[in-house]
Amino acid sequence: MNIQKRNQNYELAGKKLIQPEALLQRLVQIPSYSSVEEIQMLVVELMHNIGLEVQTCLSESVIGNGLTNVVGKLSGKLPDCSKSLMLVAHADTVPLEPLDRWQHEPLSGMIEDGRIYGRGVMDDKAGIVLMLAVAEALIREGVSLGGDLILVSAADDESSGDGFRKLFINGIKPDACLMLDGAKLHQIGYAHAGCLWYRMHVVGSTTACNNKAANAVEKTILILNKLFQMASSFNQRVQDPYTCFENPVRLNVCKIEGGEWLGNNAASCITEFSMNFIQPEKLETIRRSIAEVISACVQSDDWLINHPPTLEPVYMAFDPYESPLKSSFFKTIERAHVKVTGRVLEPRSITGWFHGAAFECPCFLYGPGNGGAAHGIDEYFELSSFETMIPAIVEITKQWCNSNDGVIC
Repeated sequence: MNIQKRNQNYELAGKKLIQPEALLQRLVQIPSYSSVEEIQMLVVELMHNIGLEVQTCLSESVIGNGLTNVVGKLSGKLPDCSKSLMLVAHADTVPLEPLDRWQHEPLSGMIEDGRIYGRGVMDDKAGIVLMLAVAEALIREGVSLGGDLILVSAADDESSGDGFRKLFINGIKPDACLMLDGAKLHQIGYAHAGCLWYRMHVVGSTTACNNKAANAVEKTILILNKLFQMASSFNQRVQDPYTCFENPVRLNVCKIEGGEWLGNNAASCITEFSMNFIQPEKLETIRRSIAEVISACVQSDDWLINHPPTLEPVYMAFDPYESPLKSSFFKTIERAHVKVTGRVLEPRSITGWFHGAAFECPCFLYGPGNGGAAHGIDEYFELSSFETMIPAIVEITKQWCNSNDGVIC
């Protein structure tokens, strides 16, 4: 890990360095799908300038090797007997396409009627701005924390989650964690689905088009239909906290490439698909179920039994997660949120994910605030959310990092 010492020359009385609206616009204008280095170096500079100790570590990813994760720390006065808190956002985004369907240019950061538009603005560059603004607010107020406040700008959330795993391996082990990634105002995520991604390759016969040939695309459709039926069967036995969703278990076919020429039989078909699943299922049971479905297709097909498809795990693989609502950390969040906003929090489960199990501590999805179309066309974030979320997380930090659960310091 590369470590930079805290900047002792930060001028508390001067102009705030973190201007949320301007900074978010700047971050959105930096593309961070295939590379996160430019945005992460800016985060390093900002963390250093507001007075944090800064570390970096590298992770591997499907979008590129050596991606930089950034960790900033505001050290507590009594770290051995106080609670530490980690705030997490991520710098990477999904791709921009299809570009021709955007009404607001995806790297413009255009502001219109209180909304800022662009790829990654909600997911999750608003989260980066939020955590930096919280840290600066605490420093400017001269708040003395007992436990450490840790800020993480992760390099790879969307493709593998490797950034989070690398941080844990490198010894970043907080007492509690807030993922600032996807929760709207007055909502808090406490449970998420598991996920498993695969690439499947089916081969067909290499002949001119005829009704006796084994067509790789058609064989792929046969297998996928059986996998859809399997997902449907899981949705017949949904348990809490997912009964509020219609069909929370889903198979998502995200990419199909097949065939070579219009007059030929399709000799090859490559499909990428994901499976989101919920408790009580685990990775091992889902892997086994998928393998059994494909095996049954192979055994019942004269072509496939001699030319079985290959199945390759790719990118994501993690179990469902649920953080206890009876934990002292949740009670702290709840108490602080009501104090600042006057509103009661709404706990929610999600059929997506927030890598809750990455750090082996209570973890919740909280912030960055209102917005929409994450991963979609004309993604946006409502700038007024900062007015609520910054003071709320400042209060959570004060309460949690100055608690010790009865430990005598």
